[in-house]
Amino acid sequence: MDIMLFGTGDCYSKYKKWFEGFHITALLDNDRGKQGTKIDGYRVLVPAEGVRENYDYIFILSVHEAEIRKELRELGVENSKIRHYHDLHTFLAENSAIKRLPVRFYPYGESSRTLLMLSYDLNPSGAFLAFYEAAVVLKKNGYCILFASMNDGPMRKKLTDSGIAVIVDPNMQIGTCHDIDWMQAYDVVFCNTLNFYRMLSKREDSKIYVWWLHEPETFYEGINAGELRKLPNKNLHIYAAGKPAIEAFKKFQPNTEVSLLQYGIPDVGVYNERHAGRECGKRKFAVVGNVQDYKGQDILIGAVKLLDDDKRSHSEFFIYGNKASKYAEDLMQEAEELPCVHFEGEILRGDLLERICGFDALICPSRADTMPVAVTEAMMMHIPCIVSDAVGTAEYISDGRDGIVFKSGDTEALAKAVCRCISGGVDLETMGNEGRKLYDRYFSMEVFEKKLLEMAAEWTGQETKSIVSKGVC
Repeated sequence: MDIMLFGTGDCYSKYKKWFEGFHITALLDNDRGKQGTKIDGYRVLVPAEGVRENYDYIFILSVHEAEIRKELRELGVENSKIRHYHDLHTFLAENSAIKRLPVRFYPYGESSRTLLMLSYDLNPSGAFLAFYEAAVVLKKNGYCILFASMNDGPMRKKLTDSGIAVIVDPNMQIGTCHDIDWMQAYDVVFCNTLNFYRMLSKREDSKIYVWWLHEPETFYEGINAGELRKLPNKNLHIYAAGKPAIEAFKKFQPNTEVSLLQYGIPDVGVYNERHAGRECGKRKFAVVGNVQDYKGQDILIGAVKLLDDDKRSHSEFFIYGNKASKYAEDLMQEAEELPCVHFEGEILRGDLLERICGFDALICPSRADTMPVAVTEAMMMHIPCIVSDAVGTAEYISDGRDGIVFKSGDTEALAKAVCRCISGGVDLETMGNEGRKLYDRYFSMEVFEKKLLEMAAEWTGQETKSIVSKGVC
């Protein structure tokens, strides 16, 4: 069987091991710097060239599934020959290629562990940070925690430094809860993100499963919709970080109860007077998020183009986030004529907070977003936020008082919002202070801890062994 793999980044590194034993004819990638080279001994081809060679399937090893599938279809690839890494379990079972990989355990001290938390990876995404803070809260309040992940990552050390034991088991990438032997010892299993819909499809009826969803509708494009619709709900408690995540899930299971569980973000206490931009006569705006279609950075570029020369000369826009996609490449080319726009790439979260705390405003132009952490962090630091009405946080903002809300996808409306900030149409300092009140009311750790512990008591019951005396773990 001839297989091509589309994508040579993070997802490729995580999933390439499952293709050992198959004939990999080539790798496909839109990154011009990789095209014409070899990775792991495989040729990296331009997609338009690669699809002219022999293949039985093209596997998408990228989070940009919808974008890449559309590209392949436009290149003439049959939809039945396009697979995604979410399809791996079925594909490997069909070809009798399922194997067991070693499990790595990173203990912290010695203790009994009765509450299992499952994460897709150990990278500092917004969803992971929310889950990490949940683990810290639960441990602090007497729960014994084991944190397990499909993929390793830099946040493993942060977990073990916090006194939380970690398991990295790559078999979770293709297995179900029923298939993972060591998982059977835990009475309560707490899963984070949509990535666990396959694992939850087959599980033990005697256990309690908790599922925390963070994804808006666009993230459902790459999943097996039929499998999600048939997902059994017995002993499954489903929560979502915001209304967009609830609405997205209910399109597949309209009669399933989904409760709201907003995350909490620790108050880092970083707040600087925002004079840096004003001293040079410019307003500084930050945009945070991987550069991809649903995050809407193209809407920002369109809005900046609508500004007159004077407004552009008195403003700067800094875009922070991974820019390794064709969408990002095309957008950066389009923005070359706009010297006030800067694509900064990814930086460490601590460095990012230090930078944006001196900005005049944060812009979130997403076409769909549940409750972006960057917006919450900006509010925490008294930074005014301009958000589209497709962002879950917009529900809490009163336009012009504690933030600015514009219609999703409307470049003219975003341009007008930016002008209000540049020309003094709004009091940015007052707006930032009012935004901080939203953080205190909805996203502080005190609010999150109270809500999470109420829910955890429901999952575990007062008599279960999942609650232990403080100081054991």
